[in-house]
Amino acid sequence: MIAWQTLLFSLVFAVSAGLAIMGGWVSVRYASSDRKPAGTFLVYQQLFIYAFLLYGVWGNLFLQKLMEGWGLAEGVRLRITTVQPLLGLPFLLAAWYMLIRFFSTITGIRWGRRATLIYLFACVAVFPLTFLLATKSPVLAGKITPSTPVSDPAFAGGSFFPVYTLIASANALIHLILLVPVVLKYKKLLREECRESRYFLPGYFLAVALSTFLTLMVPGHHDVFALMALLMVFLSNLLLPLCTGGLVLTSSPAGKESSTAGPDSPATGRTFPFRELLEGGFPEGTATAEAPQAGISPEGNAPAAAFEAFCLKYDISRREAEIIREIRAGKSNREIADTLFITLQTVKDHIHRIFTKTGVSNRVQLINLSGRNHPPK
Repeated sequence: MIAWQTLLFSLVFAVSAGLAIMGGWVSVRYASSDRKPAGTFLVYQQLFIYAFLLYGVWGNLFLQKLMEGWGLAEGVRLRITTVQPLLGLPFLLAAWYMLIRFFSTITGIRWGRRATLIYLFACVAVFPLTFLLATKSPVLAGKITPSTPVSDPAFAGGSFFPVYTLIASANALIHLILLVPVVLKYKKLLREECRESRYFLPGYFLAVALSTFLTLMVPGHHDVFALMALLMVFLSNLLLPLCTGGLVLTSSPAGKESSTAGPDSPATGRTFPFRELLEGGFPEGTATAEAPQAGISPEGNAPAAAFEAFCLKYDISRREAEIIREIRAGKSNREIADTLFITLQTVKDHIHRIFTKTGVSNRVQLINLSGRNHPPK
């Protein structure tokens, strides 16, 4: 690799790493300020997608450059670099699942166990399909062997691995499906005062389309165009958490009602200020899932100060406070587990600890106690 190519390679990697760090940081900020499942799904999506990109893609490129000085035959090197990306597929499949859950949450689409099982079965089918496509590559099909000279015509397309085409196509299909509910609910998803999201949300899907085009159309996935495709992939995954700056979450009945209310309505759902997100704080009066709005607790039927005093008095943790809110909303243990993205047993354990701390014996007593902040009679 000549000097300018090495410089370009290093520059794109540095920019990609920076985009990954920024995307992870913004998603964590979003999740810490929004205690609904959407924030959790977004954090995990960012974690898994960057794990795949850094291991399955950049790791593969670094491995190719590293093996150049090992004196290995070209056929051996191609076999290794052809199989290596397959090991990162579980990260990609997990990232897609979290992406689907994120968009289903913000658009208010119900996602049940059946949908999860269907996705899991589809993932199981991906692996044999991937290996089947891999056998069609000149490397694994045996057209290129360790003794095959580089000048052999088989090397013309030998570095092209069909799994990349499969990944790009599947990614485009998933985003095309996700685009439908986003377009249908576009005006309800975005707040008037959060103009940034008007650009980030369409920009995200545009970046995905462009990265898919570059991946599918660039022969051999090499050099400048391949690096451009990689850069666009990292950029698109940064735009995803940035577009949450103006989303009105519709994962709860209150959120659904707020999506149709005007921007100045006191009953509107919580917006997520983009500038305040990047600056690391929120202006006074901004409603979040943790900061009560208009002096009312998140469940809307007890003074915020009383609920906070209740949590302090009985040493209620943040997670336990979340569960109490869901109990006050009348949800069952299973519904609480699905809402908070935790296991059913974890919910039961937390409720047992809450009962022990507060000295109550049932949910009715807990609701009364958390509402008036004194022991039940």
